[in-house]
Amino acid sequence: MAKSFLKFVRDIGFYIEEKGVKATIKISRKEKEKLWNKLYKRDGGKCHYCEIEEKDFAEIWGEFYGGKKRGKLEVDRKDNEKGYNEENCVLSCPICNNAKSDKFTYEEFLKVGHVIKQIWQQRKKKTRGKLS
Repeated sequence: MAKSFLKFVRDIGFYIEEKGVKATIKISRKEKEKLWNKLYKRDGGKCHYCEIEEKDFAEIWGEFYGGKKRGKLEVDRKDNEKGYNEENCVLSCPICNNAKSDKFTYEEFLKVGHVIKQIWQQRKKKTRGKLS
């Protein structure tokens, strides 16, 4: 019975840390894809924090995640203590999503995103200047 309960917990995606009994809600890949599509329709094809367009990511930042992901926007939770839903989630580029992690609040990272935006815009100008 203990094994079946653990399998049940694992299958529905709820994981409990022993320290503090903190629950992290995970969603299936299919559910995350549905949420991603809703967020993309709602917010367009750019990062919520730095506003880089998905199509520009690879050109400006190059390969990311060892080339496995080439700048696809990712679902990010504004508040990591809350679940994956439209009110708590935004689309984020891999740079912002990794930098925000669980170390910044949503409000703090909006400021960081502004700085990242300035940097990628400078890089974009340099890249376009080389092509001319």
